Amino acid sequence: MHCFERAGLRREVKVCEAYQLREVARSGAGVASSNDQKTAFIVAADAFADCGAAAPGNQMLQYYRNSADCYVRGGDDLKAADAYLKAQQFELSAKKYRKAGRFDRTLHVLDDHGTKIPGETSEELLTVCRLFYCSRNNTQ
Repeated sequence: MHCFERAGLRREVKVCEAYQLREVARSGAGVASSNDQKTAFIVAADAFADCGAAAPGNQMLQYYRNSADCYVRGGDDLKAADAYLKAQQFELSAKKYRKAGRFDRTLHVLDDHGTKIPGETSEELLTVCRLFYCSRNNTQ
């Protein structure tokens, strides 16, 4: 990281920082409190998301995937779903939207990217969404 700083390569410095933050979060397993560890993973996830926004092609997909994985470990399913969507991990994105209770976004992922999601998973998610909206309509 120091060498990248000296060379003026700011994007590479940010990538190194993101990986370092993830390692710090991982090293806190069993040592730090649960809240501190979740916060550390969220900070790392945000850093990877920033890297993804500035990266080209396949690098962008990998940074968003790393971001999503860190959001999962940090307990933020909605941000994880958004990052998985940017990483083009459509099945994981739809599942995380469902877990976060965002059935509208689950349906958007299924509509927009349903051909890239296994049929069994799509059917399961559609069934859950139908049940949610049917139960909601019955209570209103």
